[in-house]
Amino acid sequence: MIMAKEISKNVKDMSKNSTPGPDGITLRDLSKIDSEYSLTMETFNLRFTSGMIPDMVRGCQTVVIPKLTRPERLKDINNWRRIMIGSIILRLFSRVLTARLAKACPITSWQRGFIRASGCSENLKLLQLLIWHAKREHRELGVVFIDIAKAFDTVSHQHILMGLKQKGVDQHTTNLIKNIYTHIGTKDGETDQIRI
Repeated sequence: MIMAKEISKNVKDMSKNSTPGPDGITLRDLSKIDSEYSLTMETFNLRFTSGMIPDMVRGCQTVVIPKLTRPERLKDINNWRRIMIGSIILRLFSRVLTARLAKACPITSWQRGFIRASGCSENLKLLQLLIWHAKREHRELGVVFIDIAKAFDTVSHQHILMGLKQKGVDQHTTNLIKNIYTHIGTKDGETDQIRI
């Protein structure tokens, strides 16, 4: 079962300025209402055991943010990207599941994408070290560069489910994660809910 200390740890790791989803609940609101996270723990365990995520926390809001804020770039439509902002409650629940899955299904240390790390700086330092070492030792070095904009854009839901199966994750947890990604809705400004 999910423990209150797991929730508390993940709350501490989250940015206190995280934008709330369409439900308007902030991390501060959650901490104020349930400072010991006992109610949150009960709710998460209910969701975990039932395998069902309620529609009220699946709703998202789509906003556009600029890549560059220089005035001349703000007029360029290619300078803007859409992001979906979901409920803090679902983000917190997902973090707890992710932490558990990371322990149960460790990934190779060679994996550099789609992991929590200190941005690109760690990868760039590693690349610099490899180049320096190859030059110093007069050895050949082969490097493959991937267009980061495309590589880190998205991972298909089907690929996530396939990966869970390959790692031997039990069917209940796999179904729960599938349920999180099923029938996600978003609101774009003042328009009606759109199903994805």
